[in-house]
Amino acid sequence: DTSSGVNVNPDTAMRVTAALACIRIIADTEASLPFFTYRRLERGKEKARDHYLYSVLHDEANPEMSAFTFRRTMTAHVASRGNGLAEIEFDGAGRVKYLWPLIPDKVRLVRQPKTKKLFYMVTLPESVGGEEKPLSADRVLHIKWLSQNGLWAESPVQLSRESFGISLAAQEFMARFFSNDASPRGALETP
Repeated sequence: DTSSGVNVNPDTAMRVTAALACIRIIADTEASLPFFTYRRLERGKEKARDHYLYSVLHDEANPEMSAFTFRRTMTAHVASRGNGLAEIEFDGAGRVKYLWPLIPDKVRLVRQPKTKKLFYMVTLPESVGGEEKPLSADRVLHIKWLSQNGLWAESPVQLSRESFGISLAAQEFMARFFSNDASPRGALETP
């Protein structure tokens, strides 16, 4: 909780209109930018439309999500939670087939004690058991915001939680005030 007594997390922060608008603008703008795969030439470059990553990054990240929606989701996660994560699904030849966004709040980064390798522990939805599933680092696309250690980013919302707490508390107070017809709860009488 914050000093204002309001619990602030990326989801509650989205109730602050300014935060929602900023995250939406950043995510929609980034997602709408052209995203192509290029091939280097001796002089310059050209679009590599025949490269296997072209359609994943430009058209469809997975069968349920366009590349635009995928990039907007990832950018919104980075802007609110500091980390955008996606599971990489490979085809039989070891090439990227699909990218599946992960909810950053359901992912922990851990280092295996013996090998010192990094793993992402992903909590599955309750509909499929709710257990944790390990994913090796090479199976996760991880886009980070500012980071103390270069491995896991800070959440912009958590870093600004006091400011969000004040905004949310003021918003809640005003909503209660106006729901009471903007009438004061009491009256003072003097002789």
